[in-house]
Amino acid sequence: MVPVFNGEKYIEKSIRSIANQSLKEIEIIVVNDGSKDNTLKVLQKLSEEDKRIKVINQVNSGVSQARNNGLKNASGKFIGFVDADDYIDITMYEKMYKKAEEFNCDIVICNVNDVKGEEKKVSLCLEEGVIDMDNLLKEDFLCEKYCKLGTAVWHKIFKTELIKENNIKFINYSEVASEDTLFNFEAMMKAKKIYCLDEPLYNYMITESSLTKSKVAKSNMVKRCINTVDIMRDFTNNNNIKCDEYISYITYWEFINALSYVDEINVKNISQYIKEYSHINGFKSTLKNIAFSNKLNKYFINHKGSYSSVNKVFDKTFSLLCFINFYSLAAVIHSKRLKRARAIQNL
Repeated sequence: MVPVFNGEKYIEKSIRSIANQSLKEIEIIVVNDGSKDNTLKVLQKLSEEDKRIKVINQVNSGVSQARNNGLKNASGKFIGFVDADDYIDITMYEKMYKKAEEFNCDIVICNVNDVKGEEKKVSLCLEEGVIDMDNLLKEDFLCEKYCKLGTAVWHKIFKTELIKENNIKFINYSEVASEDTLFNFEAMMKAKKIYCLDEPLYNYMITESSLTKSKVAKSNMVKRCINTVDIMRDFTNNNNIKCDEYISYITYWEFINALSYVDEINVKNISQYIKEYSHINGFKSTLKNIAFSNKLNKYFINHKGSYSSVNKVFDKTFSLLCFINFYSLAAVIHSKRLKRARAIQNL
């Protein structure tokens, strides 16, 4: 399934990479999200050439609604997603489908190439093999494995039955920090078996016009991060999933995520963001866990691959200052970290 908006420059390459798959028995659903350029003409031409390509038109409503619209029309045993400016290896779906059938898995994940210009870099460190969810505590899975599997949906296939029976949908990006993260989270929590295929079969194109760099990404980010955590917490409570430490960790992770989108790095702005985020349920207990204990360190280690002493000191100091409501001083510390991070990004 491919959602697309104003993609006339790259959509043909993406669709042809799907149409040319070695697995021929597939349906290709393309949702045109109210494009104003020649995207629709390109899609109509491609669908005339290949009857497996089904084009759905909708009024511009965003990628989440486009994907949900595609889900309604999907009839295959498994569902995969491809972003309109990316492309996939010719064997991707055949290899993933074979693993799904061989091991009776609800989800199959492949590795990713990050593509920037002529350079390719493998994105994830996947451990090849089956993850048997029935034999794992959810807290152990979330701590040790989940954060290594990637938060995007486009390098995975999901059993259609899993998605439709559990009514898993994409939430609009204007409401949450990441629509992919929540879809992944709910699907994995409901899955019985997941297979990791440590071969980079998906090519993710890194461009300056990526959604995460746009004004939309920065808009109202604190509330969207709070909403993301609240949805996760409600989901785990409603499904009797015990993972209090993970929720505490994700509360802090989304806190830092929200602060990283501040438009202008100054103490007043960051302090205001901190104050706004402090209203989230569990804020104080999360800060206490980080400032006064090491029990969440394993999440930082597994998420980042390591947890340096510098980052550890920052997190503990920053959390302590927020815990005792010294928001301005906490903002000073965080502003220095943001400036350093952005300087490194610009190298």
